Amino acid sequence: MELNGIVQSLENKSILVTVFVEKILRVQPDIKQLFLLLRPADTSCAVQRLHNDVTGKEVFRELRKKYGHGFDSFISKKVTPLFGDVSLENLGIKDYVLRKKMHEELDIVANFAATTNFDERYNVALDVNTLGAKHVLDFANNCENLKMILHISTAYINTGETPGVILEEPFDINQTMKENSKFLDIEEERKLAQERLNELKAAQVSKNQETTSMKVLGLQRNVPVVIARPTIVSSTYKDPFPGWIEGVKYVLYNCWSSTSKLPVLRTGWLPSCFGSATYFHLIQSA
Repeated sequence: MELNGIVQSLENKSILVTVFVEKILRVQPDIKQLFLLLRPADTSCAVQRLHNDVTGKEVFRELRKKYGHGFDSFISKKVTPLFGDVSLENLGIKDYVLRKKMHEELDIVANFAATTNFDERYNVALDVNTLGAKHVLDFANNCENLKMILHISTAYINTGETPGVILEEPFDINQTMKENSKFLDIEEERKLAQERLNELKAAQVSKNQETTSMKVLGLQRNVPVVIARPTIVSSTYKDPFPGWIEGVKYVLYNCWSSTSKLPVLRTGWLPSCFGSATYFHLIQSA
């Protein structure tokens, strides 16, 4: 599908997102509703967090220019901020009425939430990156009119065990990631599912209980799932303007400017940089 087709497909749609708000609102202002999941950080309400940590950022300046004094009204109409956490069941959304509304209205679930710290605590990485994806899928499976799940996952991260260039190739149906691991035995998986189903029938559970139990045993995907695999997430290239990035995400030691010998992270001023004070003094004196 061409870009125009993608933009058109978002018209009058309700989408659950964790980021990407500015892009969606800029290319498709006729979207019906964005449900923005925000992790609670302090005692501020979700609307304050939306203003302080999202729409108040520099990246929204083009939208602010476009809507002028009507910007806040536009955001209020299009974006519903809510506190939650992908590492928790039901995405940490405690309000049952709100969850029911989302299950009824959502057309697309877009999951960008992840921790990309290379030295992250194992339990945190597991909760967010692994169980988080499961919780998003569980939530999406309860949506009545869902058209698509979009999952963003950076590629080429786990390179510690295999030397050389790692190509991202399709797996065989019974292949696992590690070469020294046992291959996935489809027949054993099928046997496990049948045994569980027999247990449920013997217990004479209801059809709904049977369905719920089998979903817990193995995740079902009843809607199209799109997995996008960017190699790295860095600053903006062109839109809404070149060079924007929220904080210094990576130090690119091998990416040097031909004139300044400094890492090229973005256009404009670099607010901070790692290095020797003596070295920078020599640059200033040159």
